[in-house]
Amino acid sequence: DNVPTLSAGQNDVATYSAPGETLRTPLMAFVSYENTPVDEQANVWRHYYLNDVLPKTQEGEMAPMLAGFSTMSQGMTTDMMKLTLNLYKKNGIKLSTVWMDAGWYVGPEGEGVAWSQTGTMNFDTQRFPDKLSTIGDYCKDNDIRFVLWFEPEDIRFEKDVFVKNTPGFKEEWLLGKTMVGSWLEGYLFDLGNEEARAWLIDKVSGVIEASGLTVYRQDFNSDPAGAWAANDDKDRKGMTENRYVQGYLAYWDALLEKYPYLMIDSCASGGGRNDLETMKRSVPLHYSDLFDGSGDANNVEKTRMTQSLFAWLPYFKNEAYSNTVFSTRINYAPYSLLKMPSVMNPKADWAGLKRAYDERAQVTPYFYKDYYQLTPYSESADRWNGWEFFDKETNGGFAELICNPGCTTLTHTFALKGLDADKTYTVKDFDGIVDKTATGRELMEAGLEVTVPEASYCVIVLIQGQ
Repeated sequence: DNVPTLSAGQNDVATYSAPGETLRTPLMAFVSYENTPVDEQANVWRHYYLNDVLPKTQEGEMAPMLAGFSTMSQGMTTDMMKLTLNLYKKNGIKLSTVWMDAGWYVGPEGEGVAWSQTGTMNFDTQRFPDKLSTIGDYCKDNDIRFVLWFEPEDIRFEKDVFVKNTPGFKEEWLLGKTMVGSWLEGYLFDLGNEEARAWLIDKVSGVIEASGLTVYRQDFNSDPAGAWAANDDKDRKGMTENRYVQGYLAYWDALLEKYPYLMIDSCASGGGRNDLETMKRSVPLHYSDLFDGSGDANNVEKTRMTQSLFAWLPYFKNEAYSNTVFSTRINYAPYSLLKMPSVMNPKADWAGLKRAYDERAQVTPYFYKDYYQLTPYSESADRWNGWEFFDKETNGGFAELICNPGCTTLTHTFALKGLDADKTYTVKDFDGIVDKTATGRELMEAGLEVTVPEASYCVIVLIQGQ
């Protein structure tokens, strides 16, 4: 009577499989938490994810911890990028990633376009006469991962103009319009068509090889369901979608086979494709569009989302929109964008930015270790929240303890987790607020009391067993 019932799969399928066809079901995982303490249940999932889902490097290692800056490609030039890179280097910032987002391309007739007018994947050689190779070469020479943005599935131009000016492209590769009436209206490219997919692989390969990018970032700002359904034959409901998803996965597999060093970022409007098949091939750097353009206005949401995400998606990106101590610290993650808001500001706080890079370097060894939420999830703004990473093998870790802007008390006690009760630990933070030596039992039972000078404030304590 108490047996749970689970229903899962593609949303709406009523079809048959013709000779030679393949029908693919979504990938599902079942992870057992039986006899696992509540505080350790997240780590059962994380161990599964890190071992069996997270893509590995060519050498079989985990995805690398990266920190750097990002910029829209729209409005940027090669010379401006060179200037920015040189300023970071001059000020002692060791970048490990450079992210160029949307807008590096032109329209089908070579005209300048807004970033959202996607489809050609032809370089804007007025702004990037080198086709971004200067940036790619700089990144290669300095061991920097170079991220470039793509949205290959949406063609946002007049159909006749696009087909006429795109060599080798066939009109039948467009499934129909999506996002009709919105600023993102366009045609859906048929990834389920093998010939179309071969064209796309060739086109994107040209961009990869010309630019020297090492992280392929794929966005998808579209709702494809209507176009899929409109292309289903009678008695074949769901078949277009199924073929499309199979083609999408085959497309990524082809890129990874051709460029084994390639790292893929799945964006899809921020979190639209975090299914297991996608995650086996990519990392979900941009998990939400909420923060775009909002600066520090949503930092309370950022801390609660970060606390939750670490339990489910061990690798993601956080981006700081200012160089305050609070803003940078709450954005330490496996992939952190810690950048100078304006590199041309003569009063820019480069020393503060370097501090953030140096601090983050001390905590990154623990991001793939066991994770504990030190406070329950809450949507309240007047709360403290915190989390901890701990490596049982080295008997060390760190905790991030956050006094949010609405807090009415500047003191809070956190019970640490996962420590060895019988061993002694030193706990120190970056600011001289905490300096304590105690047993694991004391830190887990009586807890660690923290008092901060103001709200907002973020304390990061390093935990090391003696």
